Amino acid sequence: YPYVSKPEDKIRNLIKRHHRFDLSDRLELIVGTFARVAFITSFPLADQVLLHELVSNQHATDIIVDADLDRSDANLVSLQAITGNLYGITFREIVPQSADLILVTSDLENRSGEFIKRDSKGKTLLINPLADWNETQLVEYVLAHEVPVNPQDMPGFSAKAA
Repeated sequence: YPYVSKPEDKIRNLIKRHHRFDLSDRLELIVGTFARVAFITSFPLADQVLLHELVSNQHATDIIVDADLDRSDANLVSLQAITGNLYGITFREIVPQSADLILVTSDLENRSGEFIKRDSKGKTLLINPLADWNETQLVEYVLAHEVPVNPQDMPGFSAKAA
């Protein structure tokens, strides 16, 4: 790869060259490029897909529960417990200061086609490995891999039917 000075340029270069990589390969590139990776989740559909892939392929990351998670929502609290038990993981509450980058699914919008940006303070890299995925791809992954999700996040969910 050509020499690049900033980490985000290195990731952009990797993504441009390997944009057709599957999710596991993308994560391998990202996690292999940075020493300390954190993933912040509030348990929506895309987060559960990313979490499943991270844990299933043993990508070394700190998994953090979003500080803004609505802890009064019984579905989210239950999903956190189910997810932790299923994957045998413990969620952290605070992002480690030493994190080189943070994996996210909600902070980067698909509209721009950007997989990467800096946080609002300009210090931490945020990467969304699912930036080019659509809802159909997420649902297909969830069904194929039996990923636990909040039923309300599934397309076509009706509270009356539940």
